[in-house]
Amino acid sequence: MGLDANPCMGIAETHAWVLSPPPFVTYFPTLIELSSIPMAHSPSITSRQINIIHFTDDVQDYSKFEYALSAYSYSRFFICTRGTITLTADNTTYTLHERDACNIFIYQNIQHPKCSPGSEGYLFVWNDVIDVSIRGHYPSPDLIKKVFFYPCFTLKEGHMEDLIQILELMGRVASRPQTKYNIEILQHITAAMICEVLSHYEEEVVYDPSKFTRKEVYYADFLELIFNHYHEEHTVDFYARKLCITTRYLNSICKEYCGETAAKSISGLLHSTAKMYLTGSNLSIQQIADALHFANPSFFSQFFRRMEGCTPSEFRSRHFR
Repeated sequence: MGLDANPCMGIAETHAWVLSPPPFVTYFPTLIELSSIPMAHSPSITSRQINIIHFTDDVQDYSKFEYALSAYSYSRFFICTRGTITLTADNTTYTLHERDACNIFIYQNIQHPKCSPGSEGYLFVWNDVIDVSIRGHYPSPDLIKKVFFYPCFTLKEGHMEDLIQILELMGRVASRPQTKYNIEILQHITAAMICEVLSHYEEEVVYDPSKFTRKEVYYADFLELIFNHYHEEHTVDFYARKLCITTRYLNSICKEYCGETAAKSISGLLHSTAKMYLTGSNLSIQQIADALHFANPSFFSQFFRRMEGCTPSEFRSRHFR
């Protein structure tokens, strides 16, 4: 799949390389979870934040994977290592062959994957909290647009092997006896995995708005605007005016492409950024409220409690407990 790839089409190219199951599958036949690791050293990491799911044509019961397949706040990266696997995300179907990869964007629902006989694939799942906490910042608006509009690609020679080695290492760390550094090691390995995936888009994909519908371009432009202005602009009206469309139309576009209103997208970004500041900086509550352009710390605390269920101070205390 090259730079002119159609994001709504499956991939036709196949490859001859066949992957042997990585060693961690011995320990976790269908799922690696961090639940086997005590969370005392890092309450910010939970078993529902990073997972590796191994799919084969033998897997019939997907019930325990529903949280990863549903939209919510998970990013998902699928690698087909053998055979053919069909993924349907919302209303778009992707056909993956050996060595093909696909990013399923946050807030998109995946129907149960369909594997042809002898097929095998791996789904790497992480949520937005993990992405921001280990990278320290959000991907650029240009990168987000590339991932959204060009979800599928064929891995270069050797690239799939590198990704699988990272997953193998993650599995070995997750399955060994707990040490005080296990969580930090897993965070860094996860960072390496995410950076490997994103490097493809940074280096090889060019976003071309002429290939997409007007609605898709509006949504892409909204993404760019929101990531550039969400610190200081919290109202839907601001973004609608910038796009020269009504707030109602902007909300309908957002619901179509990310499953939520524009207001919820703005609030979600503010919420995630607040958590990043609370856990990754020494900024005071007052300074965070100022950085995110809340009128005062009280308004910020009310917003945070509504989103998180606790005050910013309580959240920070739990993280460093």
